[in-house]
Amino acid sequence: RRKTLSRLNSRFYWPHMRRDVVDYVRACILCQQYKPTNQKPGGLMKPIIVSEPWHTVGIDIT
Repeated sequence: RRKTLSRLNSRFYWPHMRRDVVDYVRACILCQQYKPTNQKPGGLMKPIIVSEPWHTVGIDIT
């Protein structure tokens, strides 16, 4: 949203431009699919040390 507004501001102006850009980006399916995420990437995997068999069980659901 900020990047789109910045690019438009450098070349164009119309009343309520910010509101129009916010509404457009919010409704744009491609914008929502490809927008950068604010989440940090997952950390490195670490081994789990267990003291006995079946102490810890994990599953991977995909």
